[in-house]
Amino acid sequence: MGPVITAPARDTIRAGILRAVEQGATVLTGGDQPPVGIPEDGYFLSPTILELPSTDLDVWRDELFGPVLAVVRVPSVSEAFRVAGDGEYGLSAALFTQDLTRALEAVDDLDVGILHVNSESAGADPHVPFGGAKKSGYGPKEQGRSAREFFTHTTTVYLRGGAPRI
Repeated sequence: MGPVITAPARDTIRAGILRAVEQGATVLTGGDQPPVGIPEDGYFLSPTILELPSTDLDVWRDELFGPVLAVVRVPSVSEAFRVAGDGEYGLSAALFTQDLTRALEAVDDLDVGILHVNSESAGADPHVPFGGAKKSGYGPKEQGRSAREFFTHTTTVYLRGGAPRI
């Protein structure tokens, strides 16, 4: 696990963890301090897992962009799909199951740009489109053939020729 990008980013993530704890989250591992043996003045944070009492906490709705995972226990798969989709972001999701029916339900029920079944939700193959849904999606996808649209800016130009005006 590498450092986060800057001291302000580290401080924002630390503040998010502390706010979650103040709102009722339980730190299962990690926290707002750097890993043991890492200098305090670096931009390192321990990977952190927060158990939330509900999805009402800020950390469930706002991405910290750091090594922080927020989890909520639910009684059923349908409730898990509901809380996973209850938000304004939808970049990617991961589902671990041996039940093909559950995997197909996830395809129908989860509004995400990428759905991983039995693999982690980080990364994507460069030959397939990458991008999210809802507020995690911004226009076209940015990989594969879709990259042409993502990385191309078109300009329509109307040009008249003729004698120069003086």
